[in-house]
Amino acid sequence: MASVQAVRNYVAFHVQQGKQVLSPVHGILPFHAHVIGSEGLSIAFLLYWRSLRKHLDFQHLQIEGDEFCFGQLLKPNWEFGLCARCDLLIPVPEAGAYQPPACFLCKDISCLRDQAIASPHLHSRAESPQALIDKG
Repeated sequence: MASVQAVRNYVAFHVQQGKQVLSPVHGILPFHAHVIGSEGLSIAFLLYWRSLRKHLDFQHLQIEGDEFCFGQLLKPNWEFGLCARCDLLIPVPEAGAYQPPACFLCKDISCLRDQAIASPHLHSRAESPQALIDKG
């Protein structure tokens, strides 16, 4: 289960990357200050997080582009990991051994640093593991 602190860090990470927090009631909940301070998360971000927690629809808030709301992430069976494609912090089901985690955040192609490495499962014949074995 993701803790409230883990969800806070997840939100901080994505707000730092330029994503917005969305509310089904209020729309965009903007944050226009530095997320990181000299000793971790900035006071401005911690105050922003506190204001998010006070929203009546806190359980329904979500990161722009993500399909999971904060309430879902606070339920048992969620943790956070890195997307293999875009290297962003994403929610991952704890018991997801039979299903790869879905990164809804890397649909935004602008977050991908290098398209050549963005699709790790697409190899040319020369780069494929089987091609290396055949050369052996």
